[in-house]
Amino acid sequence: MSAYSNSMVTELCASAHTYETAAAFASKHNLSTRSVVSKIKSLGLEYKKKEVVSVSQKRVSKADVVAEIAARLSTDVEKLAGLGKSDLGSLQQLLKAI
Repeated sequence: MSAYSNSMVTELCASAHTYETAAAFASKHNLSTRSVVSKIKSLGLEYKKKEVVSVSQKRVSKADVVAEIAARLSTDVEKLAGLGKSDLGSLQQLLKAI
């Protein structure tokens, strides 16, 4: 037996959906949002995913930090090759100390 009555399916088919409209429908009918999104997709209806907003910053690699340390020490990067095995946090602390 389906958790969705014919009138509920008809209501779903009436318009395109977003995460917010699916959540509102779920709340109205005592269903989970995930269930509603799944039903929308199984019916082949239009569904627009919610956009993922990235708040991450540019990633810094160990090699970049080692290169910056070498530049500040006015030495060749190859001479500091062993620093690449250190963890990133330690390398950043070393860079700040220079």
